[in-house]
Amino acid sequence: MEVSDKILTFTTRVLGSLASKRLRVRSVHQTIRNVFSTPIRMGWKVGDTAGVVLEDTGQERIGQITILAIEPILWSDITADDARFGGFDTVDQLGKALKRAGYRFKDPSSYYFYRIRFLWVEG
Repeated sequence: MEVSDKILTFTTRVLGSLASKRLRVRSVHQTIRNVFSTPIRMGWKVGDTAGVVLEDTGQERIGQITILAIEPILWSDITADDARFGGFDTVDQLGKALKRAGYRFKDPSSYYFYRIRFLWVEG
């Protein structure tokens, strides 16, 4: 499979240590991003492939994914499944990660997010 030049970046600072560990073993299958994130700004679409990188001590390449869905979502619509697919045990943990990502200045319900679901395509 050809390696994509598109990169989906994560950080342990935002994810926390447990979700980062889950990302490293490819048990994360979704991310919640804002309208200004690279996948949305650059017009990524279903079927696109991207590399996944964990930026902590450099650029740790985790693997390659295919985008399955990109859907707008409000905070009030985020479920426990969204948290689990994103590597978190609870919606509260996901909310704390979003605050670390910068969504801390307003009530979460006032932010507009995108749910990006993906499938790992490399062994």
